[in-house]
Amino acid sequence: MDYIQKQKIGQKVSITVQRDDKSINYSGKTVPLATDKAKAAIGIQLVERSKVITNPKIKINAGSIGGPSAGLMFSLASYQLFTGHDLTHGVKVAGTGTIDNEGNVGMIGGVDKKVVAADKAGAKVFFAPSQQLPGYKKNETNYAVAVKTAKKIHSKMKIIPVATFNDALTYLKKIQK
Repeated sequence: MDYIQKQKIGQKVSITVQRDDKSINYSGKTVPLATDKAKAAIGIQLVERSKVITNPKIKINAGSIGGPSAGLMFSLASYQLFTGHDLTHGVKVAGTGTIDNEGNVGMIGGVDKKVVAADKAGAKVFFAPSQQLPGYKKNETNYAVAVKTAKKIHSKMKIIPVATFNDALTYLKKIQK
């Protein structure tokens, strides 16, 4: 990722991808990174893979969820399982955001559609990433877009900005009182 982002936009690059036991070579020109238009990208999302080992063991069936945008919600569900504490006390909570190994919540795509779906599902609270990436204006953060979308559809859902897992956890502990 660092190598690609250090290249100039429009520069030709060659990469080798390892899939199962096969090496596949690709070449093409770099394009602006969607989350930081000053950095180069190659049109695919590069991710670092981390393996988390827990005790007790937990397995999440992500169903048809593709991508990292459910990271925050999976983390909250896992926390609830590990601690045995009911975090929502019957309040329907929805949200989105990537999560890293330090608990930071990152931006995702399509937050407006997720707000609409959460509202239709009857959620009362929606966690939206407040992260502002380079190249994005404050009114382009997931939180700002979520608030705008909720107003547009006349939702009564509370849109809560979160930068970290602890932000979401702290909010959930407040609604329990």
